[in-house]
Formats: sequence, C-alpha cells, structure tokens
Amino acid sequence: MKKKLLSVSVIGLFLFATSPADANANYRLTITYQKSASAKPVTWQLTCRPAGGSHPAPKSACQELRMATEPFRKPPESEMCTQIFGGAEVTKVTGRWAGNRVNRTFTRTDGCEIARWDQLQLTLSGKSS
Repeated sequence: MKKKLLSVSVIGLFLFATSPADANANYRLTITYQKSASAKPVTWQLTCRPAGGSHPAPKSACQELRMATEPFRKPPESEMCTQIFGGAEVTKVTGRWAGNRVNRTFTRTDGCEIARWDQLQLTLSGKSS
C-alpha cells in the first residue's frame, strides 16, 4: 500500500510541477500597445511554450520572437541612426523571455527603432504589415 501511495504522490507532484501555468513562466510577456499619444493603450498577455494569452495572434507572435536575434536587447548608446520619424506608435514589453527579465519600450522615432519595430511588428502591434 505504501508503494502505491508513493507512486501516486510522485505522479501528482509531477503533474503539479508541469502544469501549463508553470510551464511557460520563462516565456510570459505583458505587451502594452498605443497607436498614438491620444489613443487608449491596449494591453495583451502573451505566453509561449505553449503559445497563448490574450494577444491577437499568440502563435505567430511567439514564432516571430523565436526567429528574432536578441529581440529585447537594448541598443548601444553609440548607435548611429537615421533621423526618420516612422510614426507615433509605442509599445512597452515587460515580463520574462527565455528566463531573462524584459523591460523594454519600442518606438518608431528613428531609423534604428523602426528597424527593430519591423522585426517584431506582429508581436508589438498585434497586426502584420
């Protein structure tokens, strides 16, 4: 009886430890998108592994993030960028990606920021080009 109880406990512990809520804790983001300064911000949750949350396209957004090279890396201070204004859109991303903390704001205020935005457009705005 003890052996059976132990194996049931171990199975229960395994199921608890691998529940969907815990499985993606290292891939959980909050994304707040604002089309313009006067627009009301929209906030989505995005989880990956497995894809889910309130984001309009969670599967595609997770794939876009996986394909990006260091999607949340801060740009270097010395980066030279063209002074082109690409629009007033702003997105704030917080949470965890690949186990690392994320706290990053994306804009379209210059050529470098536009390039970063374009790499993650679906994730950041909820829509593809």
